[in-house]
Amino acid sequence: MWRVTMLDVKQRLHAHSVWIAILLTVTLTCFLFPGEKAGYRVIDINDYRGTYNSAWMGTSLALVGSYLLSIFGYYWLNGSVDRDRQSKMLELIHTTGQSPRRYLLVRWTGHVILLSLLAITSMVTAGILQCFLSPESAIMFADYAVPFFLLVLPSILLTSAFILLFDMWQKPGSTAKNWLYFLSWSVITSAGLLGFSAHTLVTSGMESDFAHLGMTGTGSISIGFTPLENAQQIVNWQGLNLSLESWLPAVYHLLTTLLLLMICLTRAKKAIPGAHNKRHDRQPTVSESSKRHGLITWLVARSHLPSQLAEHVFTHRFCAEVRLIEHTLSAKLLIVALGVSALSLVLPLSAVKSVILAVAVTLPVLMLAPLHTLDHQSKIKELLKTLGQTGIQRLRRPLAMFYLINLSLAGVTIRFAITGEITALLHWLAFLTISVFLPYLLATFTRSNKVFELLFISFWVTGILNKEPVADFVGVSGSHTAMTVTLAFAGGCIIACVFIALLNPTFSINKVKKSIAK
Repeated sequence: MWRVTMLDVKQRLHAHSVWIAILLTVTLTCFLFPGEKAGYRVIDINDYRGTYNSAWMGTSLALVGSYLLSIFGYYWLNGSVDRDRQSKMLELIHTTGQSPRRYLLVRWTGHVILLSLLAITSMVTAGILQCFLSPESAIMFADYAVPFFLLVLPSILLTSAFILLFDMWQKPGSTAKNWLYFLSWSVITSAGLLGFSAHTLVTSGMESDFAHLGMTGTGSISIGFTPLENAQQIVNWQGLNLSLESWLPAVYHLLTTLLLLMICLTRAKKAIPGAHNKRHDRQPTVSESSKRHGLITWLVARSHLPSQLAEHVFTHRFCAEVRLIEHTLSAKLLIVALGVSALSLVLPLSAVKSVILAVAVTLPVLMLAPLHTLDHQSKIKELLKTLGQTGIQRLRRPLAMFYLINLSLAGVTIRFAITGEITALLHWLAFLTISVFLPYLLATFTRSNKVFELLFISFWVTGILNKEPVADFVGVSGSHTAMTVTLAFAGGCIIACVFIALLNPTFSINKVKKSIAK
């Protein structure tokens, strides 16, 4: 099995995404340890930080890296089983006699090796930085290794198990899986406060150590890229004193990883077509089929309302785009959007801004993001070329999406308009514009939704959960500056889409690569 695993890792190393991830890891590691004149801070304890020795850099790297690898590592590596399933590679593997369990173990081990490669790259980069930032301090390998085994490695093992578990599920779409993992990641992060993760142990230990080393007053640790208002005081911190009980959270991670792997291995035969006996599959009864058919018919009949309204106002081609989106759209998500829209009309305005907006902003991503790559996946783009459709005419798709999402979430717009919240109204409409045209623009280059989803999750956490005005793209902070930036960005997305459509109706990143090669 080890030979097959190494062959899988070598094959993955040929992909450009691996080397781009390594380059981004090196770049981010350099930003984690700013100099005195950098103007920002990453880890701060009441305006104090440690000297750039091995203890401080190793612990800081583990605190930040374990979170980043667990969230971005999933979105980087997920979908490998789905790709093998779509390319019929799973059927070929089954014909070679390789067991489904071995195949899944190879995949899990490959995920662990790639994520560990990024972690080791960041530690090597931090060691090199230490030679320049603090040449008088010696590099201690143990000070880098202990936080890695305590925080980073358990997170890598658990994340790889989650990747394997979600990849085995065939029924939910990729976007639904991504959000389901983000919800699981949020729950696990919250459980870390109760002792499931060693992060709370490490941060509380650092705070108490700094209090004994001369820090004036008590303060809590702050992790994140924030502007430096006051000069940080430097304390010579020599690391944590760990006991055997400190490793209990790592054991919890390992046990959870083993549980997820056991679930994957017990259902391994269902991951590979033909590896199980289809005669044992339960067929739905006549009554269940009729009930399901009646529910689907009811949902489909209600989901055609946007196209029926569009027929009275817009052209036939625009209505055809709206009908295409209706047929592709999930009826359940449309019902949820209408429910959120109705709640925004009856709940207090404060609840709409603090709760409803946080939920409503996720709906355009869940509903519309997969539609931007529909033409590439279904070969519709080649058909449109034969019909002579221009690039401007192809903008009907995002315009139809914008019409549909505004109609589905009209309750939020109406509430802001009735109450006279002009800033909130403009901010909300600007976000809806970005949620349509930005993924359309990124899909033109990458033919994938992952870039937009990663950007959206990053800004959703910093802007909505943390209410940081700089990253607020929907209006939860009520900042006029954030509204102006969002409006400007929305306008830039529209101008970029129109410019690309006018430049070349068949514009894509592949043509850019070919022109550069020539």
